[in-house]
Amino acid sequence: MIKYTPQHFLAYGIGIYLFLFIFGPYSFDIRNIWAGAYLAAAYFLWFIGIKCANVKVHTMKSAPQTKKEWVLSDVSEYVLILLEILNLIALVMYGIQFLASLGIGNPAVGDFRKEASAMPFIYKIIQSESYLTVGIYIIVSYAKQVRSKWLRLLSRVGIFVPVAITMLSGARWTLFVVLIIFGIVEMTREKQKKTSRMLRFVLVVIIIGMLGICFLLFAVRGISSTYTKVMPYYGEIDTKYLWQVIGNSPLGKPVYSIFYYFTHSLPYYAEVFDMIDVGNIHYGAFMFRIVSFFFSGFPAYKDIVSEIPCLVGSYSTFITGYMRDFGLWGTPVMVFLTGLLMGKLYRARKRSSLALILQPYMLTMCILSPLYYIWHVGSIDFMLVTTIGLYIVLKFTNRIYIRK
Repeated sequence: MIKYTPQHFLAYGIGIYLFLFIFGPYSFDIRNIWAGAYLAAAYFLWFIGIKCANVKVHTMKSAPQTKKEWVLSDVSEYVLILLEILNLIALVMYGIQFLASLGIGNPAVGDFRKEASAMPFIYKIIQSESYLTVGIYIIVSYAKQVRSKWLRLLSRVGIFVPVAITMLSGARWTLFVVLIIFGIVEMTREKQKKTSRMLRFVLVVIIIGMLGICFLLFAVRGISSTYTKVMPYYGEIDTKYLWQVIGNSPLGKPVYSIFYYFTHSLPYYAEVFDMIDVGNIHYGAFMFRIVSFFFSGFPAYKDIVSEIPCLVGSYSTFITGYMRDFGLWGTPVMVFLTGLLMGKLYRARKRSSLALILQPYMLTMCILSPLYYIWHVGSIDFMLVTTIGLYIVLKFTNRIYIRK
């Protein structure tokens, strides 16, 4: 039985990663043992932080509803329906503009992120605002009562709007993040909120279609199966015999690319360990990149990344983001505080509607921690900020409130 606590999802993430790493096609050479020890110590402090928040390990799976009644008012439902409709319209506009922009230049096969970044500013606003739909989905799913059938329908379809926008440019992480959030919410919301067969069919078609597109992206991008002998920054690798046979099949390349995508983070981190801890730390500007959008005093995310070119194009474990911002000595403290924060939010979910709707994000960050910088994997930072902003707005629209 799956247990929906932060420490359990940390354990799930580590276990899944190790399984893929051990049974995947490559034998990596992890050269820096100290890097591995530092990462293990950081995970230990993360668990200790959660423990200090008094989160019980034996907590069983249960629908994480607030003890008090949590109801959406009519005005709030109208606001959410309007936002969903506007986002669907914006998706169509974005798609038309994006396809039109591809007629210029000679973009790389399957990767159009450079073209997406060159689009007019209004379309960047559309992309950022589209993450609202993830928050709407979580809010509607956990609300005690939602009267509008249209809102229930739109919230479940609308959650894939930011996925569609990002996948147009060839990006994939938003899809994985949204699918994990979707799975967590569907498994933890009240069971009497049944989804119609037709809607379930539509959702299955959408998910299968997006996974199919993602598989094609792996087929045209990434590594080249058994012929790959050298990886960026961490040297030569060996391909296991069984996988050499698989690699010669028609599906070999995308399968190899998928395994590389989800397993190279640990050896990559171990190799660049000494290059991450530079003297000029940025106190959160790297991990919390959205801050630089609002406060010009903070360095821009792209400028920080350019200081260490090896961080571009490959993924590393969660710890590299902390090291980049807080150095070797500040990282343990910040990781412990992250565990404490997540534990406190988990404990508060039964008395605070805000803590409740933030839970899917926290659990997603935990399970993806072996792979990526947790505070902006798949643009989860935009999802968090837009969800909190939406929560505040709904407080003023006869809001998400708790009746006495």
